[in-house]
Amino acid sequence: MLAKYIHQLADCPTQLTRGVERIGLIAKAGLLRLYTKAGFLVAGISPIVHGQDPWFECWLDLCRLRHSYLVADSFTDTKFAGNPCAVVFKADDEEWMRNVAIEMSLAETAFLVPREGALSCRGEDWDIRSVSYTHLTLPTKRIV
Repeated sequence: MLAKYIHQLADCPTQLTRGVERIGLIAKAGLLRLYTKAGFLVAGISPIVHGQDPWFECWLDLCRLRHSYLVADSFTDTKFAGNPCAVVFKADDEEWMRNVAIEMSLAETAFLVPREGALSCRGEDWDIRSVSYTHLTLPTKRIV
């Protein structure tokens, strides 16, 4: 139910939520599984102290939900230069990924998947999948 509500916020922004790019919250350890299943990533222990148990900061990037992919350039710091790579925030079976890559019509397409059991938003907590492995890590790292 929480995930459905969050996706509705991302897909149909209202006057109140227009321009909101991230949702942040703090939660106790017992609720982290609920929030990560809804798409939140755990950034770490919060500096906020209330009671004995630690609180954890959680963030959800609405931009990532609104856009199922982004295009990044590798081998350059200049936008729209270098080698473009589509970075898709989802992976499926090989045939689906191959069809998405063909649809993108770019030299490379990377598929980002949160690592199993990962609770943070650091770059090392993501796996990269692809149907062709070349220079995907450079543009994908820029996005993560």
